[in-house]
Order: sequence, then structure tokens, then C-alpha cells
Amino acid sequence: MKKLMPVLFSISIIALIIVSTILVVLFFENNSLKADIADNQEQYDAHEQALKQEITLLKSNINQKDAELGSLRLNLTEREIEITSLSKDLAETEQKLNDTEAELKSKQTTLEEYTEEFNELSSDIEEIENSLTDSLQWLSENSKMSFQTEYFISYSSRKCVEDGELNLACIPLFMDMHIGFTYVDEPNDKLNSIDEMIEKGGGDCEDYSIFLKALLNDYEENPELIAWEAEPGSTFIVHTTSSKEWYYDDSTSVNLGELEKYHPVVFCYVTSYTIVRLEGHCIVALPEEEIATKEDIKFLEGAKTFEPQTGEYTGRIGTDFNLCYDNQSCGFYPGDSIIVISDSDLFQFIDGQWKSLGDYQGKADELKDKIETATG
Repeated sequence: MKKLMPVLFSISIIALIIVSTILVVLFFENNSLKADIADNQEQYDAHEQALKQEITLLKSNINQKDAELGSLRLNLTEREIEITSLSKDLAETEQKLNDTEAELKSKQTTLEEYTEEFNELSSDIEEIENSLTDSLQWLSENSKMSFQTEYFISYSSRKCVEDGELNLACIPLFMDMHIGFTYVDEPNDKLNSIDEMIEKGGGDCEDYSIFLKALLNDYEENPELIAWEAEPGSTFIVHTTSSKEWYYDDSTSVNLGELEKYHPVVFCYVTSYTIVRLEGHCIVALPEEEIATKEDIKFLEGAKTFEPQTGEYTGRIGTDFNLCYDNQSCGFYPGDSIIVISDSDLFQFIDGQWKSLGDYQGKADELKDKIETATG
């Protein structure tokens, strides 16, 4: 037992040394591990901090992308709305194009029809224009005596002019005696040429007036024009029985002035008017200004007049006859002017306006030009 005690003690010492050594080793290893852990913790913290910063940056980027995505979605929604609207507009436009195409086809057909009508109208206008030109030419030609009546100028001058005075009552007397020209009623009021008057052996008041106007235009001398005026209540007589002598019962002469200062025209006025019929009469008027256009009608104011069938003085326009002016209620009452025939044109008061053949010819020319332009 005593021998075992030292052995046990030695074993205990050795065990203690071993344990101490292990403890020392463990201590140093623990410190080393602590140091490593501290280093690792520091690295981890730094890495964690870096990761947190990166995560923050990524979150910021994500938020920015979310905002951008939201904006894109909003834009996309707006574009979708625009596309929907454009699709609707496109559909409407397409429908309009289809309608327009159909309308164009219809108008093309209509245009072809109009073109044909225009061509026909152009031909009609040309005929009207030619007719108006012929009418104006007719007025010009009949403003002078015709070839077969030229002799009557010198004849009437010898028979009806005495001491420089032209007796206007003498002219119709010798028209009857030597031309066989008498009054012929014409319900249609056709204007006859001087040659036609001679062939027919007379005419109505327009024909007498046109003849007297032409005769006065052809006089080369300058006589005083003498008309006659009957006393109130007396009978104005031109022709007697078969003797063909002329005289005036209880009448006096009226000096109308020198012929050269006048521009004779035919002046027609209303004698009676009803809803169904207007009647008138034509005489010769003696304005001192030429009546070439409708604007010249005003120069008739104050003009002296005479009856071409008798040579009787019939008064003044504006006093004894009413001269109509544009935009007046005129042309319906006895004495109102309705037609004026000059050497170059015919004027008529229609619907409150003076119209002329010259105007119609101008309008026909304009319309013809427009038709030719429209039809190419």
C-alpha cells in the first residue's frame, strides 16, 4: 500500500501536467480562435455594411424602376386610349372616304350630265347671242332710210320744208299719198323693218315712229321742226277726203327747235293697264343727248315729243309723260314710260329696272365664256 502511494502521486502529477498542458494549449487556441472570430466578425460587419449599402442602392434602383414602370404603364394606357381613338377616327375616316367615293362617282355622273347640258346650253347661248347681235344690227340698219325709200328724203324735203321749217304733219300725209303707208293694227307688236313697212303698205305706232326717226336722222339740212297743237275742244284733222289735202281745224303751230340739236328716239308709254293686259302707244321724242346706254335714259327728262302719225305736238317727258327710273313702282300707270328705241339699242322697263338688248348680249357673252371655261 505504501509502495502504491508514490506511484499514484506520480501518476497524479503527470496527469496534472498533462491537463495543465492541455489547458494551456486550449487557452492559446481559444485566444487564437477569439482573434480569428474577431477578425471574421469585423470582416462580416464590413461585408454586411457593404451588403446593406448595396441593398439600399438596389432598393433605390427598384423604386426608380417601379416609378419608371408606372410612368410607362401610364403612357401605355394613354397610348392605348389614343390608339382606340385613332382606330375610331380611322373607321370614321374610312367610312367618310367610302361615302366620298360614292358621292364622287355620283357627281362624276352628274358632271357628265351637266357637261352635256352645258354643251347644249352653250349652243343655245350662241344662238341667243347671234339673235341679239342681229337685233342690234337691225336697230342700226333701220336708224336710217332704206335704199328703196331714200328718194322720200328729198321728196319730203321739197314738199314739207318751207322757209327752213319742216312741217311734221306733212310727212305722214305724203307717206300715205306717195308710199301708200297707212295705219295697220298689229296685235303682236312686231317691229317691222322699213322695207317690210313699205311691202305691207303701213304699220302701227311703232312702225310710224321708227320711220319718222329714220327720216329725221337722214336729213342733211337743218330745218326747224314744226308740230301742231289743237285748241281745246277742237278736232285735230290731218287728212280730208279724196283730195288728200291736209289742214288743222282751230290749231296752232309749235316750233320744236332745230333738228341738228336732237337725237330722235322712239318713246312708248302706257295707255291702259290691267292684270291681264298692258296697252301702250309710241311717239317720237327729241332728247338733246344721245341715248346709247340705259344710264342715258335720264336725258329724256324734259324732251319734246310729237305724234308721228299726225305731226301733232304731244308734250314733254317729265311733264306730260312720266319717265320711269330704276327701283320705282312705275310702268303701270297711263303716261309711264315702258320702251325706248334708239339708233343702237332697245330699252324696256321691266320689274322696276331698265333693261337693254345690249345688256343681254353682254350677259350672253359672259355666260358663254363661263360655260366654255367650265367645260374645258
